[in-house]
Amino acid sequence: MEPEPKRGRAKFHERFASNSPVAMNTSANQKMQSEVPKIRHQFFGEVARGTWLSTAVICLMIATSLALFWFPVRRIFANVEVNYNEGWNAYRAAMVASGIPLYGAPPQGFGTGTAYPPLSFHLIGLLGTASTFITIGRLVSLISLIGAGVFVSLIVRRAGGSRQTAFFSFLLYEIGIALLRPDRIGMNDPQLLGEALSVAGLYFYVRNPDSNRLLCVSALLFCLAGLQSIT
Repeated sequence: MEPEPKRGRAKFHERFASNSPVAMNTSANQKMQSEVPKIRHQFFGEVARGTWLSTAVICLMIATSLALFWFPVRRIFANVEVNYNEGWNAYRAAMVASGIPLYGAPPQGFGTGTAYPPLSFHLIGLLGTASTFITIGRLVSLISLIGAGVFVSLIVRRAGGSRQTAFFSFLLYEIGIALLRPDRIGMNDPQLLGEALSVAGLYFYVRNPDSNRLLCVSALLFCLAGLQSIT
């Protein structure tokens, strides 16, 4: 029979070993390893479901945007009038191309004065001819709409959003314009060019507010936007 002091010391060493940091860490690691597969399964299951749902939403938005843009894009090269304002803007571009001052004389009646800032008239007058002013203006408007959506997505990305969130923001902007103002898509009007310049100015500001160079770029774009649209 083992002496009492030795049994006491054995129990003491056993209790001390079980409560030691090494033993406790080992036990905790074993417990954690046994729970990792369960946690990993739950985590990746939620991620997989979220990824599948977001991908489905984005695919649906792409299909919606293509359906909404199909007719306005086809209309760009058609010899039809989207809005009476298209002809008025084409006349102003023709004035610039002919060297006639846009603001050289007071208005002689309703609709005879130049009510918009001059930037788009000079741009379209430079890019187009008398027979293509309306088509060039429509293409500039469409490119401006897409460009504004791109800068919206870049702002979201810069603010910490994921690539998927940024692309979602781009599609949301484009679909919003297509639903609320479908006549603006592919229309010879300066408004969307002004919006694209404004959003670009905002992007270069949020990209690095402490950069003097980017701040100057942002200020220049906002000034150009002010020379482009009155709203």
